[in-house]
Amino acid sequence: MRSFRDHLASQRVIVPAGVITLTASITPGQKRITLSDTSLLAAGMMIEIVSNQLWYYDSRGIDTCGELHEIARIVSSTQIEVWDFTRDLYDIATDTITIRAYSGHSASRQMLAFDPSVSARRPAVTRCGRK
Repeated sequence: MRSFRDHLASQRVIVPAGVITLTASITPGQKRITLSDTSLLAAGMMIEIVSNQLWYYDSRGIDTCGELHEIARIVSSTQIEVWDFTRDLYDIATDTITIRAYSGHSASRQMLAFDPSVSARRPAVTRCGRK
């Protein structure tokens, strides 16, 4: 069985890695994300945020921190808002962050759940699973 990350990698990337960069660190509980440019993005697209930091509980040394969010709206030329809250810390001073965007219909949404009752709870500050 393929992992979700493998499934996503097989989808059509609208904005490849390196085109848009993260320009402000992300903390858990944020809905707005600051990027170098939002002109290639649109509401309904999926944005993938991936760090070079390994997950705390993964001793294999291969799975890095990452999140996938649906863009709710474009706030400005450098800021987007996502439907749910971010879950982890992405520090632009210490991490290498990769941003990719996919068209809203290219990722299989049957594998995702956007539950407002869960998103309304702000997560504790974590760093790839560390509290």
